[in-house]
Amino acid sequence: MTRFSLLPVGARFAWEDAVYIKVNPLLAAEEKSNRQRMVPKSAVVEPLDVGANPAPEATGIARLRGAVDDYHARCLELLEAGADKETIHRELETARTQLLAQLVGGAAD
Repeated sequence: MTRFSLLPVGARFAWEDAVYIKVNPLLAAEEKSNRQRMVPKSAVVEPLDVGANPAPEATGIARLRGAVDDYHARCLELLEAGADKETIHRELETARTQLLAQLVGGAAD
């Protein structure tokens, strides 16, 4: 299982009892009907092209986008929660540390 944002464009995957093909970073086409559907970047999907290896550049870019998306989502959560300044600063520093860990962790690819 993996997040939709980590799949390369063109990858086949199963999600919500259907098989899809990733069309772009936001859309997937259902394999049977070819109907396009917006898929949340954070959606957990099951890749079906297990034998296919995406280009390392595509995997690296997907990892980078996923890490930035996670950081951005956390920032938005803090803004919407209306937390006090001290809490926001502390939580943003934690989110920054997690972002850097994800980026450094992916540097070996």
